[in-house]
Amino acid sequence: MTHKTFSSRQEIFDYVTPLLFAQGERSMLEGGTTCAYRGVDGMRCAVGFLIPDELYSYGLEGKSAMDVDITKRLNNVITTDDDLGLFLTDLQDVHDGWTSGEKADLFYRFQNLAINYKLDRTVLSSFGMVENPA
Repeated sequence: MTHKTFSSRQEIFDYVTPLLFAQGERSMLEGGTTCAYRGVDGMRCAVGFLIPDELYSYGLEGKSAMDVDITKRLNNVITTDDDLGLFLTDLQDVHDGWTSGEKADLFYRFQNLAINYKLDRTVLSSFGMVENPA
């Protein structure tokens, strides 16, 4: 099966950020106490959006983005030589750590991630919010 591939942190950021912002809430397992790669009502976390459907299994839940079972699946869609382990963990933390439910908070969390990784922030302009001065 054909799936989207990514060759840089920027491509991943530009793909995942609008999806998470549009989703508007965290992806949680049934019961709402644990973040999930694939949660109830079709929700996904940042890394969950990157894992192709045919490579996902419930056994991945609870594993970090740097776990070998996750990285094996991501090797099928990420083609960059960059060390992405920390970036993916940080991207996942932006979403999983977003507990306020306020879109402005999520926006600033994405902004800070982009600044920390020196990513272009153009994708953020489509959210209609003003960036904090960096």
